Amino acid sequence: MIKKRCFIAFSLSKKVKDKIFNWSKNYRKRFINAKWVDKENLHITDHFLGYLEKAKIEKVGEVLKNIKKPDNIKIKVKKIDCFPKKERTRVLFLKVMERNNLLENLHKRVERALVSKIDYKPSKKIWVPHITLARFKKPKKITLDYFNDFNGEDLIESIDLMESKLSPKGPKYFILKKYQFN
Repeated sequence: MIKKRCFIAFSLSKKVKDKIFNWSKNYRKRFINAKWVDKENLHITDHFLGYLEKAKIEKVGEVLKNIKKPDNIKIKVKKIDCFPKKERTRVLFLKVMERNNLLENLHKRVERALVSKIDYKPSKKIWVPHITLARFKKPKKITLDYFNDFNGEDLIESIDLMESKLSPKGPKYFILKKYQFN
């Protein structure tokens, strides 16, 4: 039985992806030992689902299709941060801020629907909306003061069911189904 490594994501506009990529060019040169996310792969992860077979992927699609579409969710992308901590950084990311909690509410609605419809086991970690920029194979001490603030805004226009294919050159992401917000 073929399974796909799947997750749910909020897509970003081409304009914001271009802006993030151009902003990060100098940092890409400085941190050459990091695996930087390709411009077309920039997104906000909502839920990681793991390896799913076709029938479960279809059920997830039904869940997403039936999620009540939110009002305009405008996000602000500003500061750079890292996981798990500065002394042992594995992931560099841009924080996603919002003024009205619409994105957080949408995240919770998706989670509740996944739990009830496909027996999804939610993460116990607090969800931190972010855009991953780079990953380090070996933990690295990072001084975040080195980075200039990024300043960008975007409107979340869709929620996507994504597939992640892992390779030595880094993951590649593919949209299995896009659910536009009207």
